[in-house]
Amino acid sequence: MNCPDIVVSKWVALKGTLDLYRENREILKRTLPSFILKRVESFEEMTGNSREEELFSGRVIFAAEMGKGGIYGALWELGERLDAGLFADLKEIPVKQETVEIANILDVDPYLLDSKGAFLFLAESGFELSELLKSEGINAAVIGRIRDNKDRIILNGGRKRYLTPPLSS
Repeated sequence: MNCPDIVVSKWVALKGTLDLYRENREILKRTLPSFILKRVESFEEMTGNSREEELFSGRVIFAAEMGKGGIYGALWELGERLDAGLFADLKEIPVKQETVEIANILDVDPYLLDSKGAFLFLAESGFELSELLKSEGINAAVIGRIRDNKDRIILNGGRKRYLTPPLSS
């Protein structure tokens, strides 16, 4: 089996970060500099669909917009749809520093936050797709690959953990 690359467009958790900001504005105003909060407010425009849908036509094996459950939920669903394993490198997943700051303050996992607006792609050449998206002004990164076995692994430096099914809401 030829194992395709997993590509993410934009940044994960933008919608979830925006939601957390709106729900915890007073706490965050006391904790974070105003310039960070101003940047979070701009996330709204990045959560809408963009030209990714046009650009991937004929270039990918699979494409889906992410949403609730974040990148972890999207990766789990991808594995379920394909009945396959995968690995993803946590350090390659595009996440904004503002998301990391807010997630740390509020003690939430940024990789579980709503990622509406970001897409998950499978492509034979993820690097080519990533470069195409970047040439169109859309952030993109190859974060991993599909595997021949059923293991769904998240790498974080030298450590690995197994992805688990998302909790039902």
